[in-house]
This record gives sequence, structure tokens and C-alpha cells, in this order.
Amino acid sequence: MGAEMNKRNITRKTHLLPQSTHMLTTAVLAFALMAAAILTVMPSHVAFGDWSTKNIYVMDVNGDNQENLTDNNVDNYDPAWSPDGTKIAFTRYQYQDDPGYATIYVMNADGSNQTELPRNGGIGDSRPAWSPDGTKIAFEKKFDYYDSNIYVMDANGSNQIELPRDSGIGDSHPAWSPDGTKIAFERKIEYNDSDIYVMDANGGSQISLASSVSGMNSQPAWSPDGLKIAFWTNRDDDYEIYTMDANGSNQINLTNDVFKQEHYNVSPAWSPDGTKIVFQSAGFLDDAKIYVMNADGSNLTKLSDAYNTNFANDSDPAWSPLIDPGFEKISFVSRRYDYDDQSGDWTDYQPPPS
Repeated sequence: MGAEMNKRNITRKTHLLPQSTHMLTTAVLAFALMAAAILTVMPSHVAFGDWSTKNIYVMDVNGDNQENLTDNNVDNYDPAWSPDGTKIAFTRYQYQDDPGYATIYVMNADGSNQTELPRNGGIGDSRPAWSPDGTKIAFEKKFDYYDSNIYVMDANGSNQIELPRDSGIGDSHPAWSPDGTKIAFERKIEYNDSDIYVMDANGGSQISLASSVSGMNSQPAWSPDGLKIAFWTNRDDDYEIYTMDANGSNQINLTNDVFKQEHYNVSPAWSPDGTKIVFQSAGFLDDAKIYVMNADGSNLTKLSDAYNTNFANDSDPAWSPLIDPGFEKISFVSRRYDYDDQSGDWTDYQPPPS
């Protein structure tokens, strides 16, 4: 597979542009929000990121006890919990070098021991997703603005293998099935048109699940029982969270204008028991926030507004696995500012002293 797969007809440019799906979600939110945001989740916690720079946070599943894990001056995205809940993989975007690059890191669930994994070729690695047994990480490797492929590597970054792409202009957002035999992903067909696909874990038997609908269908997330896939789509002109059966049938709009105004609902992630879905939502000219709802779309609740800051964008939520009863976290990405009414200046958010 390796030698043949690497014979591409697509020109690899060395100019680095921002990450693809971040670009999709961020591009949508940017004109509406003035800023991008991305979310993430942790062991029965939720992980998320920060804005002046984007940092990865965790919080309790009710929104309490928000903690900045990365706490640095570079952008951190895409938090993904390891199956045992002890580690979080994430993307770090470095701006110090021209034109900059994205790299996958792994850290302990408390933010310690942040370790960079090797980046072999391409201009950026992002969107890490752990295999259910914790031995491998699937990810997106970018070669140009749209030219990207799904790779799989060992959890320490070794043995990177490119999975085939038999159509489209870019593959992104890998998500393992709970039994580890399949990977769902987003395939970009052309600008503003993408489908959800499923393939075998080795890249074989690629099947489109949403090809009958035009528009963007993005960020697949398997339910814990493997029977459903959550995703977001703009097929209805709004950005809504849908679920479908794992074979692509029975596609249901869960958010369905629940906010009664234009909203961008993206980045779905399931709770460990499959009864809830956490996601990111932003209204027109509103900050992005993390919400949770029941798996049927009922009982919508805002989670990430439990802090005292004037401006924040929270995104990329991820629910931690339930390792111990009562210990659940959600990780997410957040970018936070305060506004000084006296000076008119925006400053980095500083939490109140404990």
C-alpha cells in the first residue's frame, strides 16, 4: 500500500495554511463571531480551548471546575481522550516559524508531560483520534489547503501509515468505531461540499453515508454502542447536529432551529453511556459556547458560560471515558478575553483568585 499510495497526482505545496476542519468550523464562526473557537473533552470531563491563544480546558459535565491544562501562548486544538482516560492527545499550532506548522502532542489528563509526536512529511498533523484499545492514533495529515489524508500511527508516533483516498480532494476528521474495525471520516468532494464516509481500519471498503445530500457533512462521532453516528451539516442552510444509523440511514436533525435564531451547531461528541451529546454552538455575533443535550435532542443545557469574562469562544468538546463512577470530564478549546470599560482595551482573561 505504501509505495503505490505515495504516487500522488496532487501537487504538494510547502505553503502552510490553517488546519482544514478548523478552517471549516472556524471560517463559519469567524465572520459571525469575530473569532474562531474549538472544543474538546476529558475523562467524564469536557476538554476545550482558549482564545487570546486557544488553550485546552477541562470541566465537570455540569460546567463547573473549569481548568486550563495547556496554559501557554501557542494555539492548542482538538483534544481527544485516551480510552483509559489517563491521557489527552491534541494539536498544537506553532507560529514561531514561518509559515508555522501543526503537530500532535500527548499529555497526561492533568496537563503534565506534554510530549510532541513526530511529524513525518506534510505541513501539519491534526485531529488525533485514539483507537479503542489505546495502541494507535488516527489523524489528518495536511499537504496543502485542501489536500489531506488520514494516517494511522502507534500511540508514541511511530509507524505512520497513510490510508488510501480513492476520490475527493481531502480526507479529515477520523473517528474509530467502538470495536476498532472501522474509521468514519469526512471526505471533501469540492469546496463547500463534503460527505461522511466509513472505511475499514486498514483503509479498505470505503463507503459514502451522506452522498445523497449536498453541502457540508462533517465531524463524524460514533455512539458508544456503535449503532449511530453524530455529525454536523449545513444541508438546511443552518448548521445543525444530526444523527444517523451507522449505515447512513435514518438521518435526524437534533438541533433543528432549537435556538429560534441563526446558530452554528458543530463538533458533536457522545457521553460514555450514549445518552447525551455535547457540542459547540454560536449565534450570529454571539460567542461560541459548549452545550449538552439528550441524544434525542431534548433538554438543551449550556455548560461553558460558568466563568466571569466578557468574551470567550469555546469549541471542540470531548467527553472523557467513564473510568470511575462519578468521575466524568469534558475537554474543550477556549479563547478568552476581558474588556476594560475604562481603557477600552481587550486583555487576556485572568480567573479570579481562589
